[in-house]
Amino acid sequence: MRRDALLLDEEGFAYHVYQWARPTVSLGRFCPPWECEMPTVTRPTGGGAVLHGWDWTLAIVGDRPPAAVRPQQILQIAMEPAVLALRECGLTVEWGNGSVGDGPVCFSTTAPIDLCGLNGRKAVGCAMRLTRQRYLIQASVGCAAVPASYGEFTWQSTPKWDSTRFPNVLRSMLQ
Repeated sequence: MRRDALLLDEEGFAYHVYQWARPTVSLGRFCPPWECEMPTVTRPTGGGAVLHGWDWTLAIVGDRPPAAVRPQQILQIAMEPAVLALRECGLTVEWGNGSVGDGPVCFSTTAPIDLCGLNGRKAVGCAMRLTRQRYLIQASVGCAAVPASYGEFTWQSTPKWDSTRFPNVLRSMLQ
């Protein structure tokens, strides 16, 4: 996450796809502190609590388009290669069509900036930060079911897809 934030200070377009070495909860920059037994980090973007360790985390950074382009449009345009890569890997997703749910846990709610599977549940949680010149988008897409022992995070159930191919397929889409 620290690397993602540093990309905001660089010029041009960049992306970063990674997995976590151990279970970690990331909190949006406006989230209150989270009490848990796992390490926590604060994301430079917004949003709720996300459990990492069973996901791909994606960061996309670029120059901010003219002010006439709405933030949701920036996110959808920047995430289009990821959407295509997910579909090629067998995870069909569509943009959320409204706010559903409530609570501090990211995947317990759905917003128009999130990607949902065919079952209507959130499959990719997205968050964004805008500066005057740049944007940073961070996204989490589940690769495996979260063990039941993680309580409030067991909502992170993802349909089966070929997650091992995702980084390489995304890389080819972005070149």
